Amino acid sequence: MRAINKALSVILSICILVGAAAFVSAEITGGNVTVLPGSAPSKTGGTTDGQQTALSAENRDLTVTSTSDAVSAITKTDADTDSAGENTSDTSVGKNQTKNFAENAPVINSGISAQSPMPIYSGSENTSPKPTPVRAYSRDINAEFNGEDASEPFKHTYSDSFFSSADSASYILTAKTRGAIVCEIKHEKLSAGAYKMCLYMKYSPNGDGKSEAWRLINELETTAAGGMFKSAEIGVAAGTYKAVVTCLNRNVPDREYIASFVFIEGTGYEIEYNDTVTRYNEIAAGQTVKGSASYFSDGKDCDWYMFRSYGNCAISFTFDHKKKDLPTVCWKIWVYDSDGNEIYSDNSYFSTESLRSGKIGVKKGCYFIKIENRVYSDETYSLKLYKYNDLPYESEINDLQAYANEIIPGTAVTGELSSRSSGSDIDWYKFVLGENGVCSFTFSHEPDASEIQNVLNGSTPKNGWRITVISNGNAVYSGVSSWDVSTVISPEIGLGAGTYYVKIDSADLYRNKMPYTLNVSFDASSSSWEQEPNGTFETADTLISGNSKYGTISSFENGDRDDDYYVFTVTQRSRVSVSLEHDAVPYSEKNIFIFGLYDSSRSRVALSDEKGLPLLTSGSRPVYSISSFSDGKPVYAYAALEPGTYYVKVTPGLQYESMRYKLTLMTTEVTQ
Repeated sequence: MRAINKALSVILSICILVGAAAFVSAEITGGNVTVLPGSAPSKTGGTTDGQQTALSAENRDLTVTSTSDAVSAITKTDADTDSAGENTSDTSVGKNQTKNFAENAPVINSGISAQSPMPIYSGSENTSPKPTPVRAYSRDINAEFNGEDASEPFKHTYSDSFFSSADSASYILTAKTRGAIVCEIKHEKLSAGAYKMCLYMKYSPNGDGKSEAWRLINELETTAAGGMFKSAEIGVAAGTYKAVVTCLNRNVPDREYIASFVFIEGTGYEIEYNDTVTRYNEIAAGQTVKGSASYFSDGKDCDWYMFRSYGNCAISFTFDHKKKDLPTVCWKIWVYDSDGNEIYSDNSYFSTESLRSGKIGVKKGCYFIKIENRVYSDETYSLKLYKYNDLPYESEINDLQAYANEIIPGTAVTGELSSRSSGSDIDWYKFVLGENGVCSFTFSHEPDASEIQNVLNGSTPKNGWRITVISNGNAVYSGVSSWDVSTVISPEIGLGAGTYYVKIDSADLYRNKMPYTLNVSFDASSSSWEQEPNGTFETADTLISGNSKYGTISSFENGDRDDDYYVFTVTQRSRVSVSLEHDAVPYSEKNIFIFGLYDSSRSRVALSDEKGLPLLTSGSRPVYSISSFSDGKPVYAYAALEPGTYYVKVTPGLQYESMRYKLTLMTTEVTQ
């Protein structure tokens, strides 16, 4: 019976070739081709739809029509072996269909301006072997939307079967408006073989609007188990598309298949082909764009989007999709600047419905979002971009000292340690002081409520940020902020005129995506302060007899503390006194600071009492240092010195306090 049916099918095909073609009409949605909502056509290329797409409408040799005459046509064409057994060539696939589409793509509309070239990141440009046609009949099926009812998607269904494994069927889809195509294949359980449907887009490889080729944008494979097999919603611009059905293996399927094509009108979809950075879709803040992962047997789908920043600001995005009971990553999202530097990346899991990025500071320029499926899913995602101009924000990239954002003392700046696939984010800032003075640094953020409770329950607080102040490659302060606190304030730090850097990082800490605020205060009236860095003999501050210097002992990484060095000169044999004082602190008999004298050879100088007699320990050994105590009373070190250069070294005591001290030098000439 099946053989008879096949014979009748051949006869019918011949009749169709000789006679008239059959036509079927159905309704589809239509409308003008427009850019993504709120987006202007790209001047640098890319896929923006309308006048400018990945390959422009002009270069596709297509005509953009109005809603009133929008038509979507589906044509099925087959080719068969003639009586002599020779295969008829299917030229509709095009000679320029190769593994590397970049070689055939037009130079125009490359997606990147000549002034800011960008490397092509890993993505897939896919092709499929040209199917070998075997039957020679065609059936044209036209469907026209008359403008009366656009509430339902257009759908056309057609059934067919194959004689041999070399058989194929092509369906030409012409969309006069922007939207999404869904391909479907349905069949019963098979004893052998399976089907494969490849969806291609028509384009002009030479960019002249006359040459034609086909680019693969999706594959759909069935299994012998049968059932309904459905593609994702594949966003497309107005244009011509081809679905080619072939046998998946050498065995001929023994069941008829039903192929269906659904067209959903809408300007909110991505536009394929956008698998490389040079084929981006342009989006703008406030827009929502829907996309999906096309399936390719030889690799993953990538969706590229570009947005423009017209000045320093912050952006963020949401990435939403249906939740599934799976623990795996479904999509990965990257953000790049125009030089190809990664400034953000994160994973979206099946187990969550929404990924919300933190705020990302950007400069004026073009930025790119790359979305790649890690595990194939036919679910549609929604991407929405947000922009913030209401506060000073860091500008990425500022991961290196050379790219530090310049800040002004007294003006707060907000930033965030973004998620990165290439490692932890680092934020660098620099500020310039025109004169000597004293600075302090305030680092603040919203405390984590759950972390506060954990600490109250006895847990160790999670440290999330490290703040380091650097001068000439030397750290002059380092502090850590934990999740459970809101504010960390550095001690007052005396700095001279010059350029300084602030480094914010979370290396070896618990990274927190919460925004932070950094504020640098500066007081130029405090000229009597030490000038950091003065942590070595070589960088010692000058100390003048009769004058005082204020200073603090700063904290460094790994619990290390600052040392402060001061230098003075004695021109004649003199008796010297050095005093140190500070505010009282609520500790019992704890030494807070320790200080002593060194000569020009950097050897310790033995101290004496006020009368000039040697100070000795209980073991009759010389005393080389004096300690200040928590009561805050001034303490003195005395010494008789010959002419020369000498140093005072101040170090932290057993009880560290980031408090201010006052150091005073007095010299008295000895005449005898």
